[in-house]
Amino acid sequence: MSDVKRKPEITEEDIWKEPVIAFLITKIPYYSKGPNGRERKYTVNCYPITFDWEGATSNDTGVELEEEERVLGIIPAPPESFLVTGFPPGENVAVKLGYEFSGAFNPDWKEELARKSKEKPTK
Repeated sequence: MSDVKRKPEITEEDIWKEPVIAFLITKIPYYSKGPNGRERKYTVNCYPITFDWEGATSNDTGVELEEEERVLGIIPAPPESFLVTGFPPGENVAVKLGYEFSGAFNPDWKEELARKSKEKPTK
């Protein structure tokens, strides 16, 4: 993006959606104290894989796995699944607003962008 100052009001042009094509499912071990000493457990992670007009890796969609993290599989995303991103008023850095899925509750993205703009820490 250029260094042009953004306008203060939020419009539809400040929000865009990129298709989610799949989800990468991984597991990573962690240890917790249990009745028999240290127990090895696993956290399961779900990473969305998006695809934009430039391709699958143009928007930093690469996933860096931890050394002990293992891939369990890849699940196709439901049709009409999107990563929703926007520019807060007066800013040139985009923020991730969330995900939109057909048939599910989806917030008013302009309100969500306004809320996230207010949460941003001041310098």
